[in-house]
Amino acid sequence: MRKYIFLGFVLLLMLNIGVAKQSFLIDFSKNPPQGNLTYEFGKGVELEKEDGEFHLAFLKGGSSLKIYTPVSSLISPKRVVLKITGISSSFLTQDAWVPVEILVNTRLIISGFDFGTEYYITPSFEISRYWRTGQTNLIEVRLDKDASGEFWLKRIEIIIYEK
Repeated sequence: MRKYIFLGFVLLLMLNIGVAKQSFLIDFSKNPPQGNLTYEFGKGVELEKEDGEFHLAFLKGGSSLKIYTPVSSLISPKRVVLKITGISSSFLTQDAWVPVEILVNTRLIISGFDFGTEYYITPSFEISRYWRTGQTNLIEVRLDKDASGEFWLKRIEIIIYEK
């Protein structure tokens, strides 16, 4: 009985969000970074090692990262989701304000998002309406110019769902 309840739940979940058809990612917790996305560091961005693990550090306000996706073979995706794993890093003597902007194909989708300083989180952002089918897409992550701390990024994943 439990097995059927679990299978029913999984089926409802798949019907609700679609089936993942393609996934792109870049993992900055490795050196060199691993994944199937091409990236370009802007000024003030470095791969650092802290407590035995690597992360991509946005060291000053205005720092940025550009991610270029491979061309997707899917003609009409139902949904495209961007997941970013990151944390705000503060100096020990002060509170940090570390707002991040995320752009998809030069269109601002989120501004002023602070990942918090307690632990790494992985929020999801719906980017379907900005996604260009059959083309390379550009994802840009920027640290606000007035940030008072650093932003550490571990991973970016793009999942394309299609029914």
